[in-house]
Amino acid sequence: MKIIHLISSLGNGGAEKFVIELANEQSKTHDVTIVSFQNINDEMIFPKLIPQYFKLIQLGKKKGLQLNLYWKLYKLFRRIQTDIVHFHLDSTIKYIIPFLFIFDKVKYVYTIHSKLTQLNVNSFRLLNTFFHSKKNIKYVCISSKIKTEFINHFKNLCFYNIPNGVNKIQKTNLYEKVKQEIRKYKKNEATKLAISVGNVDDIKNRILLVKAFSKFKQENIVAIVLGKTVKEDSKIMQEIRKNNSGNVYFLGLKENVGDFLNEADFFVMTSLFEGMPISALEAL
Repeated sequence: MKIIHLISSLGNGGAEKFVIELANEQSKTHDVTIVSFQNINDEMIFPKLIPQYFKLIQLGKKKGLQLNLYWKLYKLFRRIQTDIVHFHLDSTIKYIIPFLFIFDKVKYVYTIHSKLTQLNVNSFRLLNTFFHSKKNIKYVCISSKIKTEFINHFKNLCFYNIPNGVNKIQKTNLYEKVKQEIRKYKKNEATKLAISVGNVDDIKNRILLVKAFSKFKQENIVAIVLGKTVKEDSKIMQEIRKNNSGNVYFLGLKENVGDFLNEADFFVMTSLFEGMPISALEAL
């Protein structure tokens, strides 16, 4: 089969990693193409996981609604003559809707990676009201809780649950270097190490993390955060610095998260909400 994975960006989130790992696996037996609305930049880690032979198309999307993206997708679908379009993240829905009719022989799969938010309520309300009769699209939730939430809100649509998954974490050739690096943050050999994986933003709630660990400042435990940080003069970083008791360290983005997880005693998650987070599955 010919399969297209469509996503707004290949940045450093769980959905993006999911798409790349799933596409890599499917490519063993199918003709698979990943299409990213936005172009790849140097800050994006996960595109480095894509083999060089893999079909990757970048559409150069900027911020906001871009009407020419419909034309680019039309030409792309027509040229590839795909069997399945598998699309991800909320921002792709509005660009897919016309093609449910234009290419009505194609099967469409939309994977829902997160709980219901105000951002995707309007999109699904539109689908629930006007497009529920379309049988060529399937809605897949990555956890049973997400499925229940969507079913309760959108009675006309049919949702499926396929639990989220990841490849088993492997040590890399940087593992010994990571062990040496971690020693710098430990008080001694008995120090317990907690790892939290995810960006510094409001959703991941890093302020709660440093406040929680401030209560352990007399204990022999430290935390390391792996993920994209923000500018030092930003409001969130000022709040983090104010509440950090010196036992939480922010190391930025890392390609070899598995090496750090293999050295950790605890995994910590402080997110305000998640779907079925890749970071937790990797830690398990």
